[in-house]
Amino acid sequence: MAPSYSATHRVMQALKFALPLIAALALGVLFFVLREVPVTPDRATDDGQSRPTIAQKIESPMFEGSTRNGALISVGAAAVEANTTDGTMIARQIAARLQYPQNGPRFLLTAPKGALTVADTRAEFTGGVRAQSSAGFSFSTEIVTLVLDPIVLSAPTAVRARHPLGDIDAGSIRISANQGGVKIDFQDGVRLLYKPQNK
Repeated sequence: MAPSYSATHRVMQALKFALPLIAALALGVLFFVLREVPVTPDRATDDGQSRPTIAQKIESPMFEGSTRNGALISVGAAAVEANTTDGTMIARQIAARLQYPQNGPRFLLTAPKGALTVADTRAEFTGGVRAQSSAGFSFSTEIVTLVLDPIVLSAPTAVRARHPLGDIDAGSIRISANQGGVKIDFQDGVRLLYKPQNK
């Protein structure tokens, strides 16, 4: 039986992505691009008194890293607010570039809004997401979740895709690594409008 990853190994993998994010926050302080902004809490404390929290804001951050199987990832945004209450970083005008391993395809994802969660190394793109691959495949949807290690793209909302072979409408999509390439699964009702190629 193959050995399973230990808890220590999982923590080290999470830190591989968390440490660049923490370093970016520290650099923001050093170069005075960090400023404290009060955030109104969405619930009161047990004594009925509101406790204002603090969010730290960074302009134009860029986070880069690689996965265990060699995929390359970079995530940037116009601005990010790191909420100290739960560790989630809220991004504005977020973009991610993905390079799958073994000379696999590249993907570019863009969205007006997003959220980066350090604890489970994932990012969520919202507000109208557009994705473009180096193979000529593209799609748009409202929400995309990006798991960073291993790279998995998933969209639980309606998807409209364009492919060299035609246009595709589906209820959801999931993209994962597969033997040096990617596996694209359209689910929840799939409609293909085939466009014959001109010879």
